[in-house]
Amino acid sequence: MKYLTAVLTGIVGLAIFSSSYADDGWQNRHVLTAEGVVRFVPDSISPQALADILFPTDDKPLTRSVWKNGEADSVSVAMLIQFEFGSSNLTEKSKERLIAVGKMLKSDAAAGRKLVIEGHTDVIGPAEYNDRLSLARAESVKRHLALTHEIELERLEIVGKGENHLIDPGNPKGAINRRVQFKAS
Repeated sequence: MKYLTAVLTGIVGLAIFSSSYADDGWQNRHVLTAEGVVRFVPDSISPQALADILFPTDDKPLTRSVWKNGEADSVSVAMLIQFEFGSSNLTEKSKERLIAVGKMLKSDAAAGRKLVIEGHTDVIGPAEYNDRLSLARAESVKRHLALTHEIELERLEIVGKGENHLIDPGNPKGAINRRVQFKAS
């Protein structure tokens, strides 16, 4: 089953990302990965739209879920959060993109809810380095949300995935693999 999922992930990834990453062809796309569905959202996503994806209410259909082994698994939201090369320092553009996340976490829809922040890298560099870098980048996003948007630290969990969950395995050094994902906890 793992092998089949990996093959399907590669096929889906190649089909979706065969166009240039620069033309934003990844936005509003859903990608099946070994961990579930990853939904790439546009820079202009509203805090309410993020809340609807991550924390759906009873009056909304569960379109954010995928069934795995008979159980619903939530969708991760991926955003193009960039950092200075080889570091965990957020770029100014990424700080702007995190405004929607901060506002969403302050909304009634997310009141008291927890968020997992996953850092991902491409395959450039040693695996141990990428593991540390992905965790440091997730920590940087957590710190920014806590300090800038006054989100309680205990509501934010971080995970460093390193290079282990490539979105585009056909292009392991591709920029699409360097991302931050958010998932309801």
